[in-house]
Amino acid sequence: MSEMKNVKIKNDMTSRQQDSVMSRFKVATLSAAVTSLICASMPNTYASDIEIYKVPEDSVGSTTLMMMLDLSGSMGYGLGYNDRDGNSYTSMSIQEDYDVCVGTYVNVQSDTTTTSYYTRYYCGVAANTTNQKVTGYWYPSVTDPERKWVAGCEAQKNATGTVTGYRCYDRLTRLKDGLRQVLEGTATVPRVNDRIIMGLASFAGNNGFVRVPARPLDEVIRSYKVMETYWDTEQYQELVQIDTRSEEYTFAKPRWRRFKNTEVEGQICLPIVGCILGSSVVKIYYQTCNWNATNSVCNWTSRTETKPSGFKDTLQSNVCNQGNNNDCREFYEDATGTRQVPITELQTKTRQVQKQREVTKNVTQRDLLLETIKDLQANGGTPTPYAYAEAAAYLLGTNTSIGDYNIRFYQTLGNRRTNGTSNYPCMSGNSVIDTYRQYKKADGSPITIRWCNDENKSWTPPTTATSLIYGRDNGGYDRELFYYANDPKSATASDGADYSGFSKSVSDSILNSNYAAPVSITSQKTNTAKRECSGQGIYFLTDGQPQPGGWAVGDDGQSGTAYAMMKQALGTKGSDFSCAASPLGKRADYDRPENGWACVGKLAQALLDPAQNPTGLKIQTAVVGFGSSFGAGGVESDDVKDAKDWGVVGDGGWIAGSSPEDVSDSINKFIKQLNKDIPSMSTGSSTIPLDALNPAVVQAYAYFPQFEPKVKPEDTHQIWFGNLKKYYVINNGVYSSKTFSNDTVVVKQSKLQDLSDIWNNPNISYPEGTAIFKKGGALNQLSLGAVLADEKVVTGRKLLTDYAYDGEKSAGERVSKNLNLTQIQYTYTKDAKTKSDTTYARALMGLLGYVIPNNTATEDLDLSSQAANLRQMGSVYHSKPLLLTQSGKAEATKVEGKVVINSSNRDDYVLFGSTQGLLQVVDADTGVEKFAFVPKEIIEGQSETFKQDGGNLAAGKDALYYGIDGEWAAHTDYVSKSDGSLTVGSADRGILGSVNNETETLTGKQWVYGGMRMGGRSYYALDLTDIDKPKVKFHIDPSTGTVYSLDKPNGTKYAALEKMGQSWSKPSIGYVNWKGQRKLVMIVGGGYDAGGDDGDGLKVNGIRTGYEGYEKYNYDQKNAVGAGVYMFDADTGDLLWNTNSTSNASLKYSVVSQIRTIDRNNDGVIDHLYFGDLAGQAFRVDFKNDGNKDSFTSQTTKVLDLHKSDGTSPRFYTLPVFTAHSSAGSTTMFGGNTVVVTFVSGNQSSPLLATSDSPQKKDPTDLQFDGVYAIFDYDVYPSTKEGRYPTSAIAARSLGGIPMNDTAMDKTKLRYINGATTATAINKDTGWGGWYYQFDTKIDGSTKKGASVIKGLTTPIAMDGSLYVTQFDASDNGTTSSCGAGVKGHSFSQRFCLPSGVCQGGGVYIYNLGSGIVTLNVGSADGDPNARSLVVPDPNDTCPAGQTCVPNGKPKFITAGGPLHFIPNRWYEKYSQ
Repeated sequence: MSEMKNVKIKNDMTSRQQDSVMSRFKVATLSAAVTSLICASMPNTYASDIEIYKVPEDSVGSTTLMMMLDLSGSMGYGLGYNDRDGNSYTSMSIQEDYDVCVGTYVNVQSDTTTTSYYTRYYCGVAANTTNQKVTGYWYPSVTDPERKWVAGCEAQKNATGTVTGYRCYDRLTRLKDGLRQVLEGTATVPRVNDRIIMGLASFAGNNGFVRVPARPLDEVIRSYKVMETYWDTEQYQELVQIDTRSEEYTFAKPRWRRFKNTEVEGQICLPIVGCILGSSVVKIYYQTCNWNATNSVCNWTSRTETKPSGFKDTLQSNVCNQGNNNDCREFYEDATGTRQVPITELQTKTRQVQKQREVTKNVTQRDLLLETIKDLQANGGTPTPYAYAEAAAYLLGTNTSIGDYNIRFYQTLGNRRTNGTSNYPCMSGNSVIDTYRQYKKADGSPITIRWCNDENKSWTPPTTATSLIYGRDNGGYDRELFYYANDPKSATASDGADYSGFSKSVSDSILNSNYAAPVSITSQKTNTAKRECSGQGIYFLTDGQPQPGGWAVGDDGQSGTAYAMMKQALGTKGSDFSCAASPLGKRADYDRPENGWACVGKLAQALLDPAQNPTGLKIQTAVVGFGSSFGAGGVESDDVKDAKDWGVVGDGGWIAGSSPEDVSDSINKFIKQLNKDIPSMSTGSSTIPLDALNPAVVQAYAYFPQFEPKVKPEDTHQIWFGNLKKYYVINNGVYSSKTFSNDTVVVKQSKLQDLSDIWNNPNISYPEGTAIFKKGGALNQLSLGAVLADEKVVTGRKLLTDYAYDGEKSAGERVSKNLNLTQIQYTYTKDAKTKSDTTYARALMGLLGYVIPNNTATEDLDLSSQAANLRQMGSVYHSKPLLLTQSGKAEATKVEGKVVINSSNRDDYVLFGSTQGLLQVVDADTGVEKFAFVPKEIIEGQSETFKQDGGNLAAGKDALYYGIDGEWAAHTDYVSKSDGSLTVGSADRGILGSVNNETETLTGKQWVYGGMRMGGRSYYALDLTDIDKPKVKFHIDPSTGTVYSLDKPNGTKYAALEKMGQSWSKPSIGYVNWKGQRKLVMIVGGGYDAGGDDGDGLKVNGIRTGYEGYEKYNYDQKNAVGAGVYMFDADTGDLLWNTNSTSNASLKYSVVSQIRTIDRNNDGVIDHLYFGDLAGQAFRVDFKNDGNKDSFTSQTTKVLDLHKSDGTSPRFYTLPVFTAHSSAGSTTMFGGNTVVVTFVSGNQSSPLLATSDSPQKKDPTDLQFDGVYAIFDYDVYPSTKEGRYPTSAIAARSLGGIPMNDTAMDKTKLRYINGATTATAINKDTGWGGWYYQFDTKIDGSTKKGASVIKGLTTPIAMDGSLYVTQFDASDNGTTSSCGAGVKGHSFSQRFCLPSGVCQGGGVYIYNLGSGIVTLNVGSADGDPNARSLVVPDPNDTCPAGQTCVPNGKPKFITAGGPLHFIPNRWYEKYSQ
């Protein structure tokens, strides 16, 4: 086999016709090794429709954030803080943070121009300042490994970027800036999502209060109506000159003029006297016209008294004005001339007009927050613990309104200097006075002392008394007081209302006598799933140490103002609250004893523990220390340390900041921490394509489309983006390395792993959080923008289209169709012919990587210096990667004693379609794109998807665009070159037997065919024989009923095409005996009815809005869209034949699967077709193949009938399996002599049907079970002429009864084999008509499910007597959780034994395939390239849960095949098992 000779063979279709044709080395030649092994092609569908990618709408969590912001005086710039004389003495936060404008706020300026929301206050600083607090600095030092950059003041820059000065804003301005950034979003700060529930409270003086209740940011608070002026586009008619034409015309051509003039002769004229004498004379004058034909005017001669030659006064004449006798006549004659006249047409044009309309303006929660921020003012102290209690009470739905409450104090016994002098003991008798003072003990904890009337006298304090140094007297001595530490006392305080902000809070935050907690919190009480997925927290920002009034907490932990308010805030859980044993309040050097830190720490714990607060929820607390004195570069005081610990205890963290960005970043960070929604996950499923060059061996590579489903409620995308990656196939699985391990498996326990693929560029690094699908693969090999090649700047991407635009032509002729394809250049917006294509230029440039804003005009836009950074690719969703080999060498070698056909010097490519509407061809070795083809109809129909993030489309997942979504097929003819290698190009070869060394040039071919599936109705055929110059062979366009081809670019009309639906059916390519000629044909099903007038879904003004038709689970089709089968000439696209209800009355429902073609007698010509429809029916078509030159004879027979009239029939989306058996005498299996045609049903359009997650029908009631249906097609089994074209037919099979009853066997019934252990009788006269297995059992083998819950959604695989059927269990949760997107459902594959469906002695293996709809693949077995074995996503996760699998914890992987052998000539051996 080292060299393959070219030979000539006969191609006899009739006994009289013997046309000699050149033989190509065909794909079929090497199929000897595999034909008897795999009787089904590789699975056709590896992903279902988007229904399985899901976020359960009824349990999506919420994120609630209540902001409590410090508005104490230290946040401002000193306004209101004057000395006794009324003079300013401070600029507050400005001087404290930046050390400028020190001692006065007089120099503080206002800025009202940079934002319209509020006035910004600042101190201006010169550009040459050396003050690092102004310019920014590293804290604590530049060398510290944990240093933090402390932002300085806002630099002011001129047009060249030079700093011209600084503006040092006060803290409140910076806080407002940060809040505005996060609410509005900037180029660097993400805008908070509309779904976030956010409220605003503030604190200063004695308390905090709610200003804006927490609500979703997009919730409408109020509405109002205004008149709005807007520009509208209106159409008008204008008469436009579009050309000129020449026309002959008759005109009056002047010849002469004749006129009289009365003149005076003989006059004498003297000065003064004047003219005297003279006589009047009448003279006749003439003028002759010298005709200027160019300008159509006369050049008249001077007048003369001489009559011109030829003058005729009999000519027609007109009056003229020469002479003074009013008798001038201008004589003319009729003449003929040519002139240019304009050609005009009435054109419809558009213009912008100004109109007015009444519009409703909504004020949302986001707007209200921005309005509220505007009015914030700084003044007063810092009541930190009371503000915290207020925020907690609001979220808990309680209040802080307290009247009387307990305080704990100790009675002083007296005081003295610490040296024992100056004693002042309490006076004897009733010396107690109601004076209470709060002090810090030596350990920093607070204590309240009640004073007494004392007197100065000698005194010795009791030895059992405790001493407390409380101050220093005027003499400079420390003084101490004494009290009994074991004698605490209590009293009632009644000033609680002064520290509660409940009465000051806005009215819509209050319900009756409590706060109205946010609905996002109250709704979780009865919704467990929502509770698990929600997050809530308090964002507490403060710029200084606590400075509350009121009473300090007592050492009992259950007294004082903070304790009382927090106990009240905890409502029904308040009785369990105590400030004792707190993680805070343990330090010694606090600013004030009544700081409340101990209670703050305990409240943070209570909020975090669902058992300690009345909501039963976890409420986190984030603490922000704002300003240089409290965290951002300041000295870490004990108050700062406790504030840091507070954030840790509250589980929200501590953030130190001083800039607006610190505020916005900290809010976004906390929201992200609270948000429990799982980001949309990257997913996909791999496929192993067949090898056209070497079918004997399956290549050890899998091509893995990966994409990111966008299914959250806020996702409005109408396109999903994706990637295609390449991995290794080994150990029955798909791995990122040639060495398999649990760490290199690409899908581990149903989760896609973040692993590099073969095409990955190791020089590219990805930011943290980059989605898995965006890394590596073909996506990152795209060449964008303009690149340098051969010292020339060229377009990086070879983007080809049949859309041709020529702006130099007239308006109606600018757009045309060019099947030879045009390349889109990066100069499209500058080139004379294309620059005026303003409709699609922006989108087309998006495919080249350019982002052109909508407000930037494209015409004459120069992109040569613009960066091309838009790297995106539509998802490869239903389109299955197709391996194309242009050339290579196949060689037979021995490996360990076995003959193996290897290949070398391969030129391989991978072809796939994407939802963006591109058919892409990439180099199989590198992943670099060879070219991409985008059809004209895609450009005109979904060009918005070419733009960044899918442009302005916003109808969401229910109106997705699918682009080129169908599966493609290839027809490859190789010719062998003199070195034995094969090519689809040309080869010069010597003619066998030639005596004169004659040669002939042989040419191969590589043609590809495919449709659009959910993307449209068209089919395309491309000629890739010269892959550097691809072209469209033909385009089948059902929307116009036309086939366009290179030979007939204006198209040929076929009325039958108009009934074709969406082009779901993968083309089957083969030869038929067409009227005595061997003709290559493309056979497809009629298509899918997706609703709308033409079956292509719902649209408004050409924009996709959704789908109907078979997208409804119980669609009862009446329009026959997609019914039947169509056969086209695979070279020209001409429609040759189709079958519909005229050939079989039942053939009136959509046919979407690939059509199974069968060559009965191994003559290379199709004899039978098998297919199912979407209404529970299956058919066989027989081709007579009699060579009749005048007609093509066929017949259509229904072989299976499961139809239901209510629209709930089982649906057949997948390619049927055809196997032939000659095994009646087998003792090792339940054999038989028959043909088996196997169909699998399942609603691929509604995979979650009959489950609670279905958007249509949530239970199995009134639905039908799906299953696998194997038909013994006795009619075609004999290898006789009768078998190839039966003259009689057994009735369509129906289902046998349940339970199975072998005594009632009937050749028109299918035997129920669930649980069967005996063979299904195979006999044309007395046996069953086949068998069926009902999908009603989960993977565990025992749990039963109702109708339609378990479905068959992928094509079965027949291999060496085994039939592997994959089932999808929609009731399984898959990888979804109640908190985010995931893949619903679970797939498992089950082995059946052919032909009877029952395995002798057991041997029923079940393979767990994982979550979602997963396809079983077939690859070469390890250690034997000639053998085949199953390939699963995760070989270590194949054993069903709860079962014991052997060996090695896995179900047995049965290999098929072995040593190479020749193709059997008998047709039944070709398909035998």
